[in-house]
Amino acid sequence: MRQQVIERIGFAEEWLDRAKRHCEGGDVPRGLLTLFLANAEMTHALRMAHETRPSRRRWLISGFAVAAAFSLAMVALASSAGISRKFAVANFWGG
Repeated sequence: MRQQVIERIGFAEEWLDRAKRHCEGGDVPRGLLTLFLANAEMTHALRMAHETRPSRRRWLISGFAVAAAFSLAMVALASSAGISRKFAVANFWGG
């Protein structure tokens, strides 16, 4: 478990570095999306360190949290790209 936590910390560091580069390059929405990924890695590392056995409920909650973060990031990217809400929803649902 110790090695897995260390690996997750390394992944989080990589995501944080990418997020910083995106923001410094002027692509703040993409930097924020990447920041969500870093946060997910850090959360996963913390849960691994405190969990003695995996809980199905925790995985389900984590999945919903990641899905919500991804959805928010996609909305931010769409709004920063100037895509109208009506167009984005119509294309998403195949309309």
